[in-house]
Amino acid sequence: TKTTFWAVCTLKKPIDWESQRVQFVCLLCVEKENKADLQSMYKLLGSILDDPAAVNQLVKCRSYQELSDVFDQKMLS
Repeated sequence: TKTTFWAVCTLKKPIDWESQRVQFVCLLCVEKENKADLQSMYKLLGSILDDPAAVNQLVKCRSYQELSDVFDQKMLS
């Protein structure tokens, strides 16, 4: 891609994915020939995925702003 970004999808109902129930999907797209340190992005995503309450909040989001607020809360904690 031309820029680095996350694509996020929350499903109304979970799907079965390799014997797991999945309702939150996040894809990290990295800029071609990116030389930036993405460790902070990985760390933030890991902290969210390791927090069932945060994942539950994300699944309930109905707007970009709500989703962004959850990520912002996690960055500040």
